[in-house]
Amino acid sequence: MFHSVTSHVEAYRSLLRAMKDMISEIDAVYLFVSPEQPIQRILEEIGFSLERYSFISKRKREKVSLEIPEEIHFIDFDPETHREIYCNIINSAFAQIAGHLDIDQEWLRRFILRSNIPSSGIQLLIKVNEPIGMFFSEVNEDGLLEIGPLAVLPSFQGQGYGRLLLRKALLLSLDLGLESILSVNSENEKALSLYIEEGSEKGQTKVCCKFAL
Repeated sequence: MFHSVTSHVEAYRSLLRAMKDMISEIDAVYLFVSPEQPIQRILEEIGFSLERYSFISKRKREKVSLEIPEEIHFIDFDPETHREIYCNIINSAFAQIAGHLDIDQEWLRRFILRSNIPSSGIQLLIKVNEPIGMFFSEVNEDGLLEIGPLAVLPSFQGQGYGRLLLRKALLLSLDLGLESILSVNSENEKALSLYIEEGSEKGQTKVCCKFAL
């Protein structure tokens, strides 16, 4: 959280100085805000730049059909044995996506510990014996199943595996009795089209602001 009860630029500048003194070993700070709001102008005045736009899409609890090809199966993520696989899929799939920073196994371990992940909330897609994709999900503070990241290795993209992963995650949301939300960068048109085709409605737009340290 980065917030001041006043809308004065100097108040946010002071917060930024205090924050910079408390953090290390990172190259940049990212904040997501609603577009064309006063906070966006304030952030730009204290040195943040506009990095990208993201869309939040929401899907109601509607029927999902999933036909799994014979060569495909899903397995639940094992935090003891699958961390390297998870990191490799994410880093490979999102290498060209704006704002992506490579993750490692220690980062993933900490991330999982602080996330509200339901049973089977992280799954790997296996083709024959090779893990080629994955999805992550958690129940957020609004009681929605937040799906993402969802990723497929580059050499297997464009073959329908992302749709399989999405439908598997949507089935999980139905099993949990929850509506689901997903976020996607505006330049990731294929992912956005897929989400809409699968019944999600494009909702909020968020601006990602970046401050380089």
